[in-house]
Amino acid sequence: MRPSMRALLVGAVVLALVWPGGSLPTASAKAMNLHRGSMGTKVLTVERRLDRLDLLRPRAVDRRYTRATFRAVKRFQHNRGLRATGRVNARTWRRLARAAAARPAPTRPPPTAVTPAPVLPPLIVGHRGAVVAAISENTLESMRYAVGSADVLEFDLRFTADGVIVLLHDSTLDRTTNCTGPVVEWTFAALRAQCTVDGEPIPTFDEVAAFAATAATSIAPQIGPGAATDGQLTAVTDVIAAHGLQRRTYVQSFFAEHFPVLRARSPDLRFVYLTSRLTSPTAMRAAGAAVAGLRLDGLTLATVSCYQRAGLKVWAWTADTVAELTRLRSLRVDGVFTDIPRAAHDLYH
Repeated sequence: MRPSMRALLVGAVVLALVWPGGSLPTASAKAMNLHRGSMGTKVLTVERRLDRLDLLRPRAVDRRYTRATFRAVKRFQHNRGLRATGRVNARTWRRLARAAAARPAPTRPPPTAVTPAPVLPPLIVGHRGAVVAAISENTLESMRYAVGSADVLEFDLRFTADGVIVLLHDSTLDRTTNCTGPVVEWTFAALRAQCTVDGEPIPTFDEVAAFAATAATSIAPQIGPGAATDGQLTAVTDVIAAHGLQRRTYVQSFFAEHFPVLRARSPDLRFVYLTSRLTSPTAMRAAGAAVAGLRLDGLTLATVSCYQRAGLKVWAWTADTVAELTRLRSLRVDGVFTDIPRAAHDLYH
């Protein structure tokens, strides 16, 4: 090999080692003239260099010489004292290569781990206070037993012959008391004098509301099946207002027609639309309900999610066992009616 050829080869090797990117400016680079509309790997190289110099947004790096690329090249050329044409000729290509090689790689913070929001346990709704051994339902004793475990005290309302509101689930006295006959045929004085629930007096709504006010708990009185007069509904709201419980009360009923009457008298009340069959969430919202009270039998996660997406809370009724409490929590309901509030509290908390 001639000395002159050997010198040229050594020079080429040295130039390749020091040239940014480790490659020579080829003949194609000399003839380069990228402009708007160009595509391909050379455009991608230009875009990446401009991105590294913070002249082009990363999302614009797509192998297309777009308007954004054109403007970025013009800014680079202006900053480097080159003729600002927006086109990439061999000179601009080499300047971009040197500038990008001299720029340290950006250090980006590691992505922040997203911690999923904890799934809160459902509210515990003490069904009729509590229904456990030695504690009778819908009595003051059952309410005292549930307080401390239940978030909400649930109970049933009935009206006596003289309009006093008492706690009783059935329309008759036969199942739970030592008396018989429809509640509505008895005066309150006669009830108090003659009838008990396993030795406990049948409490009035006023007595239970007074207890709940001091216990700092919410209440969920259920207006029993059957039509209630406007006067009876007014009597319910009067008791709630007398103890300052308007914002701590969920009135529940299978009869949504009661809700507008109650809301007109007490706007702060919230309503639980009880149903034993699936009812349209739209219909529930139209009735003014905030909570869908759904039977737990056959309840699925998809059903619960459907109501929740419609803006309704879901309370499921009625859990009598730990297994049912566990299942309802897995369904992500917002509240659980339960006969065993203390067991629910131990499980959920």
